[in-house]
Amino acid sequence: CVTNLDDKWGDWRPHLAMIISNCTDKPDLVKRSIIALGDSLASRGDVFGSQFCYLLMDPQFTDYSDSQMVNGKIGLLGVALQQKTLKEFATDEAIMMTEIYEYARSLSVENYFIVSLQKYKFLLATNLLDYGMQLKSLLYMEYMAKCIVQQPDLFDTAFMSKIYEFGDRLKYYDPVIERAYEM
Repeated sequence: CVTNLDDKWGDWRPHLAMIISNCTDKPDLVKRSIIALGDSLASRGDVFGSQFCYLLMDPQFTDYSDSQMVNGKIGLLGVALQQKTLKEFATDEAIMMTEIYEYARSLSVENYFIVSLQKYKFLLATNLLDYGMQLKSLLYMEYMAKCIVQQPDLFDTAFMSKIYEFGDRLKYYDPVIERAYEM
């Protein structure tokens, strides 16, 4: 039923619930079944259903540039990896959905962050600055810098330089002075 989704088998959700509730002494079989169900849903165009299955299996998030690779099943939540331009793929909504997942995981796993998401957060921070939200943009830069300090070997030097340069420009932002000019 996980590879042949059609009207004969009905809705996929009860099948997933049965797989999860009947965990056996073969966790690899359960994992392969859930990933196969996710792959079947993805082939039918059900992005949210497939990503839900992948999230159950502690997914490997992938970069947009690696989307044709087999490195991971999810780039950003709510958007399929295949046949998307970067602008269609890295929407603010998709970045924020993935950020919510990252935050939820960080509540149970200390210092948890998604490495590939940090590049998209940089895009979001630049968008926020364009929208006039300097403080929120600065907070994003501070968070990304904290992630880099925790595990610098996971990031390339070009990305670290971008964070440094952008953060350096934003460090002069002072919300108190901004309110004084608004009056």
